[in-house]
Amino acid sequence: MKLALISVSNKQHILPLTKFLLKNDYNIISTGGTYSHILNNLTPEDKDRIISIENFTGFPEILDGRVKTLNPTIYGGLLYDKNNNTHVTDIETNNISPISIIVVNLYPFKEVVNNSDSTESDIIENIDIGGVSLLRAAAKNYKNVISLINPDKYEYFIEHYSEIIHSDDFKKGLAAESFEHVTDYDALITNYFSESTTYRK
Repeated sequence: MKLALISVSNKQHILPLTKFLLKNDYNIISTGGTYSHILNNLTPEDKDRIISIENFTGFPEILDGRVKTLNPTIYGGLLYDKNNNTHVTDIETNNISPISIIVVNLYPFKEVVNNSDSTESDIIENIDIGGVSLLRAAAKNYKNVISLINPDKYEYFIEHYSEIIHSDDFKKGLAAESFEHVTDYDALITNYFSESTTYRK
């Protein structure tokens, strides 16, 4: 059975994509609110194929959700190169399962920082750590892992699935989108910190 990891702040269009992945023999690893949202909207026969991050890693979400996916079981599965013999040995020795697809979008930092009612605590808590790391890991290993960040493109992925999974060029393009997204996200955070302090190097 193949594995996909879904962890999204924006849950738009996530249910049709989840059902498509289940139909194509993926089990789904998911986190927190995403896990609950998916589980509550599936038929009973599919619910045992949705795996909480805690059950998958054997380690609970901690620090009010600040630490969920930051675990070797996840990153070993994302960074595993099936053509590297050392990698093959490592995942077999450590009982790690490869993850083939991630569907991730980040905490809505831009929306929160632009909301005049947001406190500094609100802003800080909307700095995504795990999601950024997931995207970077999957994009680095794009030949083995597909990364999806944009809900508006899920339908295209579904329609062109058989082409995408066999095209390194297409997967590299998705990786580029992930890195661009992370770069833009980090720039927003950098600007916030720079503008909210008097310290200058």
